[in-house]
Amino acid sequence: MFEVLAGETGSFGVDGEIGILKGSRQGVLRRFRHPNIHRTQGVAEGYTPKAVAGIFIAVHEQDPAALAAFLEMTYGRFNRPEYISPDPLEVARDCPDIRDREIAALVASSLAVGRAGLIVGAARDALARMGGTPRDFLDSSGTGDIAAAFAGFRYRFFSGDDVAALLFGARGIIDEWGSLGAAFSDFAGSGPGSGEPLPFAAGTLAPALDLFVREVRERAALAKGLPRDTFPYAKNLLPSPTGGSACKRPFLMLRWLVRQDAVDPGGWDPSLASRLVQPMDTHMSWVARRLGFAPESAPPNLATALAVTARFREFCPGDPTRYDFALTRPGIRPDLDRGEWFP
Repeated sequence: MFEVLAGETGSFGVDGEIGILKGSRQGVLRRFRHPNIHRTQGVAEGYTPKAVAGIFIAVHEQDPAALAAFLEMTYGRFNRPEYISPDPLEVARDCPDIRDREIAALVASSLAVGRAGLIVGAARDALARMGGTPRDFLDSSGTGDIAAAFAGFRYRFFSGDDVAALLFGARGIIDEWGSLGAAFSDFAGSGPGSGEPLPFAAGTLAPALDLFVREVRERAALAKGLPRDTFPYAKNLLPSPTGGSACKRPFLMLRWLVRQDAVDPGGWDPSLASRLVQPMDTHMSWVARRLGFAPESAPPNLATALAVTARFREFCPGDPTRYDFALTRPGIRPDLDRGEWFP
């Protein structure tokens, strides 16, 4: 039930049934009553655009309780498998074995440029070239076999040679650590020592990602007979946070592999979730500005990603990327009206 009440006061309770939402455009107070605003239950299907608008009025005033309610309501409404497609996440979810999933996630996220449907098609093509079981493919293939499998592959500015080189690097890491996940956990456990890059990103997985990207690149270069500091594939295929890039695609991969819920399949060390960094694509950039988490002039770089992550961490310290998938659905899916959910 949604109604306008003049001259009434109160506060919004995230776990309560009644919230007094202050500050409509007409300067009156609005009250929203619904029995299902509970952090543990998420959002009921019965929420109407007006109900969402009522909470969003207080969100615009940066009311922490109202903002927490809005985030949880959005998570409960959209963080569901039926809202995944089209998304390259599908390709990672298709792999029940984490040994396959981590390789599929690396490739699919690296190709995540452009329209979602085209990305999914390219990622599925890459997976098919590995026989649908990437780990077995890498374990049983030489560099020549991998290169031959990706001959003729092309997606936008990424060639088959680029993807093959990426897989050379992945195989080099697997040969030493046993899995990509084991290597990443090792890098994440190194800590921000005096020689570590990105000291301003301490407490996040950005330094570990930098080490991971460096290892993939160097091992791929060695596999191709190139100097270690040579780029063996397109520079933007697997970006590093060292140069200040927002690294949307690698951070997306980390979200898929570290978190586990109805959408993200997980498989890597879940204790790393508190250190995840928000992937900043055009949709999340718009959401962050709408929520007041980033100014209109915020550039799409690592500093912005870290700042937005810090704001989400205020509401979910142990899982700051919890709301990423849900908040971006209304902007990605054509059957959802973003203006209705973000009035």
